[in-house]
Amino acid sequence: MRNLSLIIVAIVFLAIWANLSGNTLAQVKHQSQAKPAVQSAGIRHAQIKVMGASCMACIMTLAKKFNSTPGVIESKLSSRTPVKAVIIYDSKKIKLSELMQIIGQRDLVPKLIFDIPESEFSAKKLAELQRG
Repeated sequence: MRNLSLIIVAIVFLAIWANLSGNTLAQVKHQSQAKPAVQSAGIRHAQIKVMGASCMACIMTLAKKFNSTPGVIESKLSSRTPVKAVIIYDSKKIKLSELMQIIGQRDLVPKLIFDIPESEFSAKKLAELQRG
């Protein structure tokens, strides 16, 4: 019973922290790299379904790994299942296959939803990709 109480307190703490910081529970932005002011031919947007991630510890561990990966400009992971990772990355510094391997190394199964160049990325295009 005591363990359950500690888990509940931890979840409440994380939820309050997320609200105070203005981020979703598992949203992580790569702080050491600013998004380029000019669109680069190598910048891409990928969305990957992360199958097998069932707890916040898995999500936070994966978010930290993306956060420390050279070439990742920004990453956001949903806290709902199925977990989805949205990653903005520089394809000149890191390959999509390497991002997929990061997920696979944690005994999770990555499934690519889309990977498009920044020049083609827009809210309308995103809505079309998520529907189809």
